Amino acid sequence: MKLAKRFLTAGVALALTLGLNIPAFAATITVDNAVDGETYTAYKLFDVTHGAGADSVLNNDDDTYAYYTSSETLKNALAGANAGLTFKQAEGTGNWYVSGDVNAATLAAYINTNWDSTFKNLLTAAGTGTASNSMASINIGDQTGYFFVDSSLGSLCILKTADANVTVEEKNSLPSITKTVQEDSTGAYGETATIDGEVDTINYKLTVNTGTGYAGLGNGVDSDYTITDVLPEGIAYNENTVAISDWTKDTDYTVSYAADTRTLTIVLKASKLATLGQSAAIEITYNADAKDDDENLAVATEHKNTVTLTYKSQTMTDEAVVKTYDLGTTAEGTSAITKVDGSETPVKLQGVKFVLSKTVTVPAEGEGEPTTKTVYATFTNNYLTGWVDSQDDATELVTDNSGNIKAYGLDADTYILTETETLPGYNLLNDTITVVIDENGNETYKLTSSTDEAKDQIEIVNEAGSQLPTTGGMGTTVLYIAGAVLVLGAGITLVVRRRMNSDQ
Repeated sequence: MKLAKRFLTAGVALALTLGLNIPAFAATITVDNAVDGETYTAYKLFDVTHGAGADSVLNNDDDTYAYYTSSETLKNALAGANAGLTFKQAEGTGNWYVSGDVNAATLAAYINTNWDSTFKNLLTAAGTGTASNSMASINIGDQTGYFFVDSSLGSLCILKTADANVTVEEKNSLPSITKTVQEDSTGAYGETATIDGEVDTINYKLTVNTGTGYAGLGNGVDSDYTITDVLPEGIAYNENTVAISDWTKDTDYTVSYAADTRTLTIVLKASKLATLGQSAAIEITYNADAKDDDENLAVATEHKNTVTLTYKSQTMTDEAVVKTYDLGTTAEGTSAITKVDGSETPVKLQGVKFVLSKTVTVPAEGEGEPTTKTVYATFTNNYLTGWVDSQDDATELVTDNSGNIKAYGLDADTYILTETETLPGYNLLNDTITVVIDENGNETYKLTSSTDEAKDQIEIVNEAGSQLPTTGGMGTTVLYIAGAVLVLGAGITLVVRRRMNSDQ
């Protein structure tokens, strides 16, 4: 095969490798499937001559193309095994013509690797275009030659062009990132999770997928990935918990954390990414605690944060949401629990005490079956701080001057409010209140023994008067003893009277 034909074949092979649809001539280069916002720039690599001029230079007898440069510096940068090109100088000119076989993949990889250090300074931009609606249009006027199309992503396409339009397709995709958080009740990771305020450790997972490139050009693993995760107010990263399986810290990735802004930064090194190649998944885990500098979880329904992955000039984002709920507040922000007396015009009672409890599952030991137990809440300034096994160790929630109870930082769950102390002159409630908080933060309340439908508000009534004894309590025992004494005394009196009568 003639040399020029071999070069043309190599150029076409390269075009096919890059997914290019290239007619013989072009004045506009259109990039399809472009990444919106990216700048695409065409750089001329070689001038072109064809027909008899090409035949005379390369000793061909066919009407074909020949590509050349008048820059000996560019020729020297491309000559040799690394770029896969050889050149022939035309007699009487300062032009260096490409001759011999061209390995398109080798040439592409070489220029891509040395673009910033060498070729970007040697080549002049012929035109630029910014992508919009997945397309970029580059007007190169009447220039002819062999062009590179470079994007601000760093992906390079090679094409030859002259007087007609040509379309190239961007086949390089960006890396992606997904953030999820673990739901403690199920262990599953998802977009949202509910937590027990300052009790639970929050387990986060970042899933990164490397870009899917084409022919090794701009393949999504040729630059560092910088991941920035700004945690919500009230949630702080636990130092040294970032983990990536089969990656070595400080060699394959770095971690830093700015506590004042709650910003976690993870840099995935290009050297490690390159060993994974395209379309690879990377799982990054770490955990955090729901505490801020004041040891109080921020009072909010949702604690949302956005993670950002930066690859060259592009950024990819995702969100995860941690939810905590406030007991005793309706969706409209009004009080949901009110303690009142039983009068015709109810009086709100301040100072009535309650404890909050719930039932939890205890994992089985060995081959045994799981069991359940009741745990009781502890609070600091009405913020949940823990769960204990004994009611005696629980923190009492006390009604305020409006008769209301509030508790903050609760998971979605079913809870029991038990009245432990009321005001003098009132009967202690002999029932409990069942509180249900669902995954969306909706709260319902009812007396546990009641068959009525649960509602989003409840008035808990304390009747005035002495506390009546209850069945099985100490009060009935006293009555039984007193009754027995009276019966015994009556029996003794009867016997004595009968003896007295018989003696008369």
